[in-house]
Amino acid sequence: MARKSRKHLNGQSESPALVTHADGREPKTRIPTAIYARLSNENNGREDDESIQNQIALVHSYLLDHADEFELAETYADNGRSGTNFDRPEFLRMMDDVNHGRIGCIMVKDLSRFGRNYVETGVYVENVLPKLGVRLIAVNDSFDSSRESDRLGVTVPMKNMINET
Repeated sequence: MARKSRKHLNGQSESPALVTHADGREPKTRIPTAIYARLSNENNGREDDESIQNQIALVHSYLLDHADEFELAETYADNGRSGTNFDRPEFLRMMDDVNHGRIGCIMVKDLSRFGRNYVETGVYVENVLPKLGVRLIAVNDSFDSSRESDRLGVTVPMKNMINET
């Protein structure tokens, strides 16, 4: 009778084998990434370029184009939730995952999908997420919080002010 491995006991699993590149470089650890989508009115009454599914597809495509850097951890979608506050079930679930270290990057279609309240959105973008070491990428706005020029520029505050109206 063959002996069974005990590595899977007590919820422990075997660690994945490290795969090195052909040129000997160490493999790059991919960032566990959340896709976040939001619509104020559930599906806006139609299935068009503003639908939740299309937001997710657009961001997922971006993520796949950058698969060497990002790994999809979870998709969160608040359908029929206003962006004027952050009391949204899926947003709160995502932030719980962020706080537990399960998410290292949040990707959204654009900054208005993340939030429409200028002050609260700014608090998240400029304070909360950086303190947690979480990157924010708004695909259509070409915003990436890992770029100093994006963090320090006036574009994001201006877009957030416009999004609030």
